[in-house]
Amino acid sequence: MSSPLSPLWERLERAVELAPPENAATLGRWLAEARAFAAGLAALGVSERDRVAIYADDGPDWLVADLGAQRLGCSVVAVPPSLASGALAEVLVQLNPAVLVTRAPHGLSTVTSLLGGRRDASSLRLVVVLTGRDGVGRDGSERDAAATIEALSRVLVGSSDSSQVVSAQALLQLGAAGYTGPARPESEIIGFSAATRGTLHSAAWPMSAVVAQLDRLVGLELTSSDVVWSDLGLSHPLGRLVAYRTLIDGARLTLVPGDARTVVPQIEPTYLFGVPRTFEALFAACAIDAERAGGLPRRLFRWAQSLGDDMSYVYEGRYEPDVVLRIRHRLTRRLVARRIAVHLGRCLKRAMCATGAISHDILRYFHGLGVSVGQSYGTLAVSPVTHLVPPSRARFDGAFPPVAGVEARIVDGRLWLSAPELAPSALPPVQGPASPVPMEGAGSKVNAGFVDTGDLAEVRDGGTLKRVRRCARDDGECGQAGQALASVAELEAELTASPYLSRAFVTGTDGPFLSALVTLDSVAIDTFARERGIVVRRASDLARRPEIYALVNSIVASVSANRPAFEAIRKFAVLDSDFAHATGELTPFGGLCRDVVARRHAALIASFYTETY
Repeated sequence: MSSPLSPLWERLERAVELAPPENAATLGRWLAEARAFAAGLAALGVSERDRVAIYADDGPDWLVADLGAQRLGCSVVAVPPSLASGALAEVLVQLNPAVLVTRAPHGLSTVTSLLGGRRDASSLRLVVVLTGRDGVGRDGSERDAAATIEALSRVLVGSSDSSQVVSAQALLQLGAAGYTGPARPESEIIGFSAATRGTLHSAAWPMSAVVAQLDRLVGLELTSSDVVWSDLGLSHPLGRLVAYRTLIDGARLTLVPGDARTVVPQIEPTYLFGVPRTFEALFAACAIDAERAGGLPRRLFRWAQSLGDDMSYVYEGRYEPDVVLRIRHRLTRRLVARRIAVHLGRCLKRAMCATGAISHDILRYFHGLGVSVGQSYGTLAVSPVTHLVPPSRARFDGAFPPVAGVEARIVDGRLWLSAPELAPSALPPVQGPASPVPMEGAGSKVNAGFVDTGDLAEVRDGGTLKRVRRCARDDGECGQAGQALASVAELEAELTASPYLSRAFVTGTDGPFLSALVTLDSVAIDTFARERGIVVRRASDLARRPEIYALVNSIVASVSANRPAFEAIRKFAVLDSDFAHATGELTPFGGLCRDVVARRHAALIASFYTETY
């Protein structure tokens, strides 16, 4: 008698039967390769008690390795591909994966240097080298794979013997007959989140919790005709859930890594998943193109912005659209969007913004073009999605209704959450989310089972969240500056809504006023400088030009206008280079590592608050 499938595999195999033929063929091939991948691992001595770490950028082969390891019953450790070498060493040494899956030649120097000293602290005994993105081992990168295998073999066994290092293609050949053993429901998925203070948090969910989270994502409203692209990445906990949900719903999943401004026009998705920065980048691309073209394109862009404002009131239910507004909306979708939305891929109809605040101006602009944008909130300590606004029920008031089973409470201004699958098994060696504990504060201990997220929010009737803001303080305390802290993320989102700014770091919540560090968008600023005849020897010199300072000053003034004094940005500086992963200023998932930014620019920030500045 055959062994029962895990809940996830059962749903995926059912999706093969129900999906449109083209999508079903692709998913069927991926599942067949995943079975072979599982069989290959089993043939090399990997068992359900082992952990498999995947350290590679996105691609179908990443998903094949993930599903194959799950099929065998292994716990899958999804390591962000941009993880710094120090954090990667911590993961490999302290989580002790038996298998490392990496891509040729992704992170070769980092992996080889780490594996050289692994023997005393790691149980790693097999490295699988991915060789292509169109399935496993298909895109002609065998030369890179061979070089990677040879280099890793020397490190692992001190010779050219590759017994501990195999290519994914060889692993598939080894397991060509397919895996026929049990797909164990008790397998785990281990995910990471990167805190703004530079700490890597981890949590592990059993498959039952993963399936419960997938059931909540029905609110994403995916259909079998959708073409889905996600900017979250498969190593992101929510990114992987989105991929599973897409496949289960029979939609077409496109796994193409890269910048949204490049990828979206090429693959033309109908459904886009991203973080606020994704939408800021696409908005900036449309704005820059319109301003550069001038004339009619510029007027059309501004018309779309105006229409977005009007339609937002309709979506909010403030009034019914009259005949004129309906005609304007129809014309915009048919004529205006065709001209200025080339950067959105022409087919985009729905989108979901996850994990952060998005500027209302950008949100309204997308709706003006006929792209419905939903939003979600979640936290690793509870679930990647605890509150969800579906695209069809768009809101512009910053409120997030809870998904089924989630409870939210506020204690001392901070958000505490509880969900049925709370308390994912913490991984003590790597700092992870705290286990559920009774809430302190408010004189109550009856709220056991809730987790302190450290975020600031308001909770309305029914558990709806309002004004969710990631806490920017190192100690996570709000203190007397709580109101200012709650506005930091919103200020940063409004600053980066400008096409000329890449990133913004607002600080000073403990001081007499707020200040900011901003970086420039290289493409937009180059265009701005060229049109005004500004010539510099190096791109970094633009940050010191008075014309650029005046431009940024106008942006900061506009953002600070009509805000109370404690939320106004009084001083700022334009940095000559963007924040980067290499400097530690960005988390593995692209967010600001606030602690590192504050340390690197401590002298500059301090100068804001001296009389001589």
